[in-house]
Amino acid sequence: MGSTCNLKPIQFTFTGTKSSSPIATTFNWDFATEANSSLQNPFQQLNNTGKKAIKLKVSISNGCIDIITKDIDIKSQAKADFDAEDVCGDSQAVFINKTTLTSGKANYHWSFGDGKTSTADVPSHQYSIGGISRTFNVKLAANVPNACSDSITKAVTINAKPKQGFTYSKSGQTVNFTATESNATNYQWTFGDGGTANTSKPNQSYTYSKFSSGKYTACLRVTNLAGCFSDSCIEIQINLGFQTFSKGSGTSIFPNPNTGNFTLKISEPKGEMTIEIYNQIGQILYKLALNQAINQLDLNLANGVYLVKVMNGGDSYNSRVIARR
Repeated sequence: MGSTCNLKPIQFTFTGTKSSSPIATTFNWDFATEANSSLQNPFQQLNNTGKKAIKLKVSISNGCIDIITKDIDIKSQAKADFDAEDVCGDSQAVFINKTTLTSGKANYHWSFGDGKTSTADVPSHQYSIGGISRTFNVKLAANVPNACSDSITKAVTINAKPKQGFTYSKSGQTVNFTATESNATNYQWTFGDGGTANTSKPNQSYTYSKFSSGKYTACLRVTNLAGCFSDSCIEIQINLGFQTFSKGSGTSIFPNPNTGNFTLKISEPKGEMTIEIYNQIGQILYKLALNQAINQLDLNLANGVYLVKVMNGGDSYNSRVIARR
């Protein structure tokens, strides 16, 4: 009878002769003690490998019986299977081999759908998609020497990342940002002074109100529908020049510029008073409680421009101090 594979149902066909009616014919198949059948032409899967004796007993109603036995070689069958998740364009696709074997060892041949191949058991592969999402048909062939082989094909999608980068325009302390990618699902901004924004639109305005001058590193993470993201950062310089306390605040600093030593005058104290000194990147250097209207401050500041915040009761006033030695 030749050979066949142990994971594949076999068609057994009776090729002898039957008696004519009214004499009835019955069939008794013995599949090497694994199973039995009374059908004339049964389908049967044999799981155990090796030489198997298949016996057929044919009986007719007048009491006559005939028996025939034939050997069949049942070979080990590979059942090819694998898992692969869709990935983003900068990530390698990893293929998890889930092939099952009843015995022996298989050799594997992967065809990744882009002309590249591999013989690894569990390969990974970097696709080149040119910024456009693509789907590839991946084929795994599991070859068992001197036995039965199998293959399977599945699709894997490599998703394009959103475009990197953004542009901006300034108007005083307000910056208008525009992402290069206009079709993403999420835009996550950080503005470099502690401010953030999370939006579904590619345009975002932000006012640097905490510190009116300085260098800030603004960053953007763009995420598309497939969950792929791109990051980019740009350094932004905000320059508004020298500022003084607003007129009518009753607060003044003199001299300004100074050597880091100056006088702070609050004409109308309203309760709890404090002063905070920040450098140009937003780090707080000093925070002092004030107990009187006129305060002599010796802060030994290095050369540079500093932001001064004065809190007088519930009111807050900002100014710039220039230190020159």
